[in-house]
Amino acid sequence: MLFGVHLHQPVDNFDWVIEKAVNECYGPFFETLSKYPEFKFAFHSSGWIMEKIKNDYRDVFESIKKCNIEFFTGGYYEPVLVSIPSEDRIYQIQKLNNFLKENFNAAPSGLWLTERVWDDEIVSDLKRVGVEYVIVDDYHFYASGYKKINGYYLTGMFKKIALFPISKELRYAIPFKKVGVAINLLKNNLVMFDDIEKFGLWPETKKRVYKEKWLEEFVEKTIDKSMHFRDFYKNNKPIAYAFIENLSYEEMTEWVLDAEDIIKLKKEKQNCHFAKGSIWKRFFYKYKESNYLHKRMLESIKNESYYKLQTNDVYWHGIFGGLYLPNLRDNAYKYLIECDNGMDECKDIDFDGSKEIKKVFENSIFVFNSRGELIEFDNKIEKINYLNTIKRYKEFYHLQDIENKEKKEVKTIHEMDIKIDKKIYFDDYYRYSFVLRKKDEVNLDKLIKNETSYLELEYYVNFENDKIIFKNEKITKIFKLSDKKIEYEIKGEALLEFNFHFYDYDEIKEGEFEGDGFKFHDLRLKFDNTRYFVYLIKTYNLTEKGLQETIQGVSIVIENPGKGEICFE
Repeated sequence: MLFGVHLHQPVDNFDWVIEKAVNECYGPFFETLSKYPEFKFAFHSSGWIMEKIKNDYRDVFESIKKCNIEFFTGGYYEPVLVSIPSEDRIYQIQKLNNFLKENFNAAPSGLWLTERVWDDEIVSDLKRVGVEYVIVDDYHFYASGYKKINGYYLTGMFKKIALFPISKELRYAIPFKKVGVAINLLKNNLVMFDDIEKFGLWPETKKRVYKEKWLEEFVEKTIDKSMHFRDFYKNNKPIAYAFIENLSYEEMTEWVLDAEDIIKLKKEKQNCHFAKGSIWKRFFYKYKESNYLHKRMLESIKNESYYKLQTNDVYWHGIFGGLYLPNLRDNAYKYLIECDNGMDECKDIDFDGSKEIKKVFENSIFVFNSRGELIEFDNKIEKINYLNTIKRYKEFYHLQDIENKEKKEVKTIHEMDIKIDKKIYFDDYYRYSFVLRKKDEVNLDKLIKNETSYLELEYYVNFENDKIIFKNEKITKIFKLSDKKIEYEIKGEALLEFNFHFYDYDEIKEGEFEGDGFKFHDLRLKFDNTRYFVYLIKTYNLTEKGLQETIQGVSIVIENPGKGEICFE
C-alpha cells in the first residue's frame, strides 16, 4: 500500500480558517500517526502553510517530525505548474526543496502535481530539479486507453519520468467506508494519495476519523502493508512506457466545461467509457476574470508577491469556492499591485485580440478595455482593486437539484446533496464599470434579473492631450485621468452602469434613488442629478458545505449619465 496526504491552504487565507483546520484536522492527524512510527506514508504540503504551521503551531510541526514520512515536493505556493513559465516552476519547486532540506533533512524524489494537472510540457523542468516520479490519477490512464494502475508507468519523449496513478476507488473509500471495506480494496488498488482535509474537515469526517478512531484502526491494520514510494520505485519495474492525455482528475475535467455540457457529459459517460471533458487551461476561457488576472501576472516584475500570485486556487472553480471567493481575489490583487511593472501600456494584455489601455499613477492604476469599460481600478495605498467583481455565471449545479439517493453514513464532497431553494439570475456581460445598457423603461427588478440589454459597441480610440476618447456613431465616452480620480463625460442615449467591489457591504442600501452621487468607504462616485439604482451582485456557488450566497459587489445604474467622476480619498 502506498498511502499519502496533501495539505494546502490558499496563500494568506483567513487565520480562523487555518486555526479550524489545524484543530480539527492537521493536529489530530499527525498526532495520531506520530504514535505509529512504523507506519510509512507520503506527505506533501505547500510551503507557505508549512512555514505558518512551523511558526504558529509548533506542536503540530513537531508531530510531523515524529512520523515516518516520505516528503514530496511541488510548487512552494501551489501553482498549477503548466500555468506558469518554466523558470518559475523551477524557482517554486527549489524553494520548497530548500525548506524541506532545512527543516526535515529531506531530499524529495516525488512530486505532488497541483490538482493533478498533467502536461508533457513540464517533464524537462521536473527532471532539472531532481524529480523522479509524479502523482497523477488513474483517470489519466483510463481516459488514455490503459487498464493497469497498480504500479507506475514511465513517460516522457526526451527525458523519462515515472507516473504513479492514484486509485479513485480508494479516494472515495478512505475514510468514508468502514475500515474493513477499505482494507479489502487494497487487494486490487495500490495508491491512495489525497487531500488531508478529508480526515476531519470534510462534512461528518471529524467524528468518524478521530472520535470513532477510524484512522487508528486503519493504521493498525495496514502497518505491515505500508511502504514508501521511493522503495516501491527502486524495487519494482514499471508497468510500461506510456503517454497520457493532458488532463486532470475526472471531476476537474467536467468542472471546466460550460454548465449544459457538464450535464450532457455525465449522461454520455454512462454509455461511453472514453467520453471526457477538457483540460484545466480551459478555465481561462470559461472565466474571463481568471484569464485577466493570470495574464496581468505574466507581465509583472518577479518578486515574492509575483510567486504568491501564482497560487492556483483563485484561477478556477469546482466544488470549493475558488474564483468565487472575494477574499482570494482580494489577496491576488494585493499581490498584483505589489508586483505591477509600473508601466503605462496600450497592448493586448489578456490575449483576446483587442488592446487594453493601462495608466499608472503614484497611488492608482486604471485599465480600460477596447469598449471604454473600466476593468481594473487599483488603490495602491490600500492594495485593493475596486473592480474586483465577478460575473454571475451559470454553473451546472444551478440547473437541477442534485440529490444522492444512496444512503451513506459519511459521503465524500463529490456525493453531497445540492438543493436549489433560491431564484438565481445570470449575466451575459462582465461586471466592469462604464458599462452601457439600452435606454429603456427600467426598474430595480429588471436590473437584478438582467432584463435590460447590454450595449456591446465597437469604438474608435483617440488620445487628446490628457484625455482618452472612445467614440462611435452613437456614443462617445471621454475620460480624463489623474492620480486617484477619473473625470468622465458620456454623450449619447444609454443607461450607465458601475460595478464596484468592497470588503464589506453592510451599510449599502438597495433601491431606487434620486441624487448626484454615491459614496461608500473611501470611494466616491459623482454624477449629474438623476434617478439611479443600487443593488448587490449575488452569486450562489458550490462549496464543500453546499450552496453558498456570496456578495460579489454593488451595482449602481444611472439613468442619465452626463458628466461625473470617480475618486478615492
